Order: sequence, then structure tokens, then C-alpha cells
Amino acid sequence: MSANTGIPPISSIVPDRDELKRINTICRRFILASFIFFLISTIMGYLMLSRLIPSAPSFVHAHVGVYGWITLLIFGVAYKLLPSAFANKTRVHSLRMAEVHFWMAMVGLSGLFLFEYLSRFRVSSLYFHAGVIFGAFLLASGVIFVVNMWKTFMQGQENSPQGKGPAQT
Repeated sequence: MSANTGIPPISSIVPDRDELKRINTICRRFILASFIFFLISTIMGYLMLSRLIPSAPSFVHAHVGVYGWITLLIFGVAYKLLPSAFANKTRVHSLRMAEVHFWMAMVGLSGLFLFEYLSRFRVSSLYFHAGVIFGAFLLASGVIFVVNMWKTFMQGQENSPQGKGPAQT
């Protein structure tokens, strides 16, 4: 805080260009990945409808659509909007956590979908255990997101006057 004014220094409010570029890159990654999963889900839906896939993987199609498309899109938009909407901040607590979140979600989603699909053709404990492991990656990525947002919101409260939330103007 600046001496006697109660106003935080400008460097704590406005992120530098490199930081803005990094968060924009992270958001774009999530959104681009969500569109790729949307395309995969749409193609799977068409193949299921036209019966070109002999074993209809409807649950895989649903998971690709919900987890891959919608969830990644929500994460991408949330990293950009939530800090300013709820914490009066222009940045998330940790860009590194956001990057780790993205890669863990991608590994978790890709592995989970692959082993869900393969389990339709052959029942194997390997496929089940692999699905559990990749599901754990997906769960851990969600926990990282929640922790990162929670710290962003709490950091916003700590930086406001008297620690009572974002400053009201």
C-alpha cells in the first residue's frame, strides 16, 4: 500500500505484458482444446447415428462432449473472467498452477477416453485400472483449478481495505 493513501501501488493492480500474454495463452489452449473435443464428439455422434461404428460408444461420446468440450471451455473462460468478476483482480493466483491444470486435464481426458473406448471391445482389469489412473489425473486437475481460484479470491480480499473483500467504488 502507498504511504497514507491506502491505495495499492499500480504494479500490484496492472499485470505486466508477459503475464497477460501467459494467461491469454492458457485461456486459448483450454478453448482450442475444447473445440477439438467438440469436433471429436460431433464426429462420434455422426458415426453412431449412421451406425458406422459397430459398437456404439455412447458413454464415451457423452464424456467427450461434457468433459472435453464443455468443461475445458468453462475452464478457459473462467481463468479470464473469474479473477476480475469476483476478486477485483486482473490475474489468477498462479499461472504455473493454471498451466499444470491444463496439461493434467489433457492427459487425464485423453487417457480416460482412450481406455473407455477400448474397454468396449475387451473387458480387462488393465483398462479399468488405467481409466481410474487417468480419472485421477482429471480429478487432480479440477482440484488444482479450485485451489487456484480460491487463492485468487482470498488474495483479492487480502489486498482490499480492511480485508473485507474487493474495494467498492
